[in-house]
Amino acid sequence: PPPPQYATYVVDPRGSETGRFPTISSALMRAKPFDTILVEPGTYFERLRLEKPVELVSRGALGSCLIVGTDGPTIEVRAAAPLIEALMKRC
Repeated sequence: PPPPQYATYVVDPRGSETGRFPTISSALMRAKPFDTILVEPGTYFERLRLEKPVELVSRGALGSCLIVGTDGPTIEVRAAAPLIEALMKRC
């Protein structure tokens, strides 16, 4: 059988390009297990719930993506082995 194919989604707070998601949460809702979500630099005011193994990766320099938690934990992990790279969070 052919190898599995995984999707890549881009989150951009400016939402200026078609096919990009304005929030990380909206990209997480679309993602399937083992997909990659690339996060453009910016400040995101949201609560993330990781319920499936996905890869969240900042597209900017360290510290250029900031997630500010709202109404509970900033990131709640309920999935096995999610990968989070170069994202900063503030509770």
